Amino acid sequence: MSFCQDVKQEVMKTPLREFHCRNAMVYAILKLSKTFPQEPVVFSPENKAHAEEAASMLAELGAIVDIRRDLHRLRADTEVYTVSIEHENTRALLRDYYHLGRSPLDWGFLEQDCCRVAFLRGLFLAYGSMASPEKEYHLEINALTPLFAEELYKVAESCGIRFKVARRKGSELLYLKESEQIEDFLTLIGAPVSSMRLMEVKVMKTVRNHVNRTTNCETANLNKTVSAAASQVQD
Repeated sequence: MSFCQDVKQEVMKTPLREFHCRNAMVYAILKLSKTFPQEPVVFSPENKAHAEEAASMLAELGAIVDIRRDLHRLRADTEVYTVSIEHENTRALLRDYYHLGRSPLDWGFLEQDCCRVAFLRGLFLAYGSMASPEKEYHLEINALTPLFAEELYKVAESCGIRFKVARRKGSELLYLKESEQIEDFLTLIGAPVSSMRLMEVKVMKTVRNHVNRTTNCETANLNKTVSAAASQVQD
């Protein structure tokens, strides 16, 4: 699995015990869905356990949820699952309960600190991605619209995380490029082991860069010495 999938797998191993936290996580998944509630599809995770957890939390609210392997979106390195709610009345009830649509966030679901953390967890699991730290330090969440980007920024800031905002292909993105901020975010949402792995990679990069700089410097000095000696011999 990719580093991003390892992170999501670790986050999934820490279940949310309180209903209000699970509710906040479901709210994040539904609020930023590109298709729901107009269409049955809620979102399409690459992790079956994540799909099952989301379905379980939606079932707590009385929804009948379908999980299917999305054969149209299978990739060579991973599977994709589709979480959907076919019943139109259920979608309408969830729309009204969570005030879905392009309206601002309902902070009534995010009153407690733990709920805001659960909300960020849901965002990352459903709409987040992360590059392998061996290549670069980059974590991002698709915020869809400028309104949501501003609102999500405020939620993250209240938890001590300061995202940056960019636009790509018509969507607003929240992103982190500083390794320390990414480490803090991973620890916050329940992936401390992945955060430690990132720190280890960073240390190894630092050591490797130091060794390379030292070697290059010594090689350059040696070349200068050899050139000087050769010049003296020639003279």
